Amino acid sequence: MTLKMHQPQEGSLLAYLLVILVLALLVAIAPAKRAKAEDLALGDSLALGFGQASRMPTNAKVGISSCTILSRTPRAHYDFVLLSAGTNDPPGRCVEAIRGRLNASQVQWVVPVNGARGHVLSVARRNGDALLYYSPGRRSWPHPSRYWNVRRG
Repeated sequence: MTLKMHQPQEGSLLAYLLVILVLALLVAIAPAKRAKAEDLALGDSLALGFGQASRMPTNAKVGISSCTILSRTPRAHYDFVLLSAGTNDPPGRCVEAIRGRLNASQVQWVVPVNGARGHVLSVARRNGDALLYYSPGRRSWPHPSRYWNVRRG
């Protein structure tokens, strides 16, 4: 008994290769899925306090200037960024550059209670950003006496 090997016809082999080529091209040109965007608290000690109270990831440090915050500003996309900058170096020399580098669907500025207030308000308004006002505590100036969750409901 002899077995006959099926020989693909030249036309069907070309069709098969064409389908593989088209699929490979579709995979190559399809937009890459973006990693899940998330929230971030970015900036100085105010961002650290509000970020922790809101249970969000923080990229913040006590006492840093707006230019240091600029060097720590990520280029990744975020759904929401709570931003506090300028409090430690009024009027906040680098707040415009920070905002220019941010890639976020929504930005909310912690409004400083010192000489950086006007500059921060100007940058925030130009960009259509939300504002978070707070009253500093008597013993904790320029911090609030209590932080709260800014992402509640």
